[in-house]
Amino acid sequence: MINPLPAILVGGPPHAGKTVFLHSLSQALYKRGISHYTIRACPDGEGNWSQESDIETASLIRRNHKGKWPEHFITRVSQNLSRRYLPFLVDMGGKPTEAEQLLFQQCTHAILLLKAEDPASTQAWQYFVEGKELLAKLYSQQYGASELRSLTPIIEGTICNIERGQEIHNEVMDALVEHIARLFEPFGQEEHKPIAYEQAPYEIFNLHTIVPSGEQWYPNMLPQLLTQLSAQSFYFIYGRAPNWVCAAIAGHLEQPFYQFDPRRRWVQPIPLSFSTRQHPEVCTSTKSNADATLLEVDMPSKQIEYIQPEPIPVPTVSTAKGIIISGAIPQWFITALVQLYKSAHIPWIAAYEPRLEKAVVVYSRIDKYHLGDLVAIPKDWNLFKVKS
Repeated sequence: MINPLPAILVGGPPHAGKTVFLHSLSQALYKRGISHYTIRACPDGEGNWSQESDIETASLIRRNHKGKWPEHFITRVSQNLSRRYLPFLVDMGGKPTEAEQLLFQQCTHAILLLKAEDPASTQAWQYFVEGKELLAKLYSQQYGASELRSLTPIIEGTICNIERGQEIHNEVMDALVEHIARLFEPFGQEEHKPIAYEQAPYEIFNLHTIVPSGEQWYPNMLPQLLTQLSAQSFYFIYGRAPNWVCAAIAGHLEQPFYQFDPRRRWVQPIPLSFSTRQHPEVCTSTKSNADATLLEVDMPSKQIEYIQPEPIPVPTVSTAKGIIISGAIPQWFITALVQLYKSAHIPWIAAYEPRLEKAVVVYSRIDKYHLGDLVAIPKDWNLFKVKS
């Protein structure tokens, strides 16, 4: 059964600018108060974070994937698409094969971002999206002026100068945002969340009351946020925010809490345990100096299953120094890490933020560090260069 919530597949050949295009499209929708979720249905590690980070830093973190997509990755992304609780924008990668048809089946609409000099790819992508409601057929060019050629029956035109780190503002993008906003509005308005708010018996705290949708979070906002949350209360946390915001909430609250996940509705921090073992899908490594331990977490599949047969093992670290957590991990994982290391009496905890190239202190019980402080990463730690 196809989920009735819209899921717009964004497809096209490699290097057409899909990731930059999707980020700009998503930001424009958030600024209009349209809730949605962008899912990367390809295992290369790209995401909104990579568009908001320094190019060199992003290239170190990003995982290049070549060859056939892992079967378990396709299965899990398909499951996430099928049980979505918000409208989705879906980045399908540049070279899908017949094996990825399972993912296409879960989408309701399509946008094609093509290259005029690659007619073979255009033909292939038109075949892949057959049976989907095609919203737009756009051609990406490195230089020139963007041009809107048609609004009906689909949006057609040319988008030029798609550059990493810059939002796209032209009449083609404006027309597309307007059309998608109308499509998503019945399901994703900020002021109406009947699906998102179902099954939430405790108080719902909407993060967008602190930072409106589409606006930027900054570390110095954390103290204000936590004054709004009673440490002894039960909460359901709703809203879009960086991992370090959710990590700070986990460090502050003393009672169980839930987070809204567009793929699973309401979830709690996942069970973890201290162990020297390694989980097959969670690779951890540590480095340390006199002040802190760096915990690097890598999930090669990028789509680890939330429900696990037993707690995921993570390493024990020194309780005489702080810990800096680094890695592209789900929010329900970083909140679990903060809770576990806080219970182990680690003096302070920080989460690495690629956009700032520093770590944000999310919990502290010592005077040296305070909530929202930024911690520099020692150069000799060679962050991310251990990844293949």
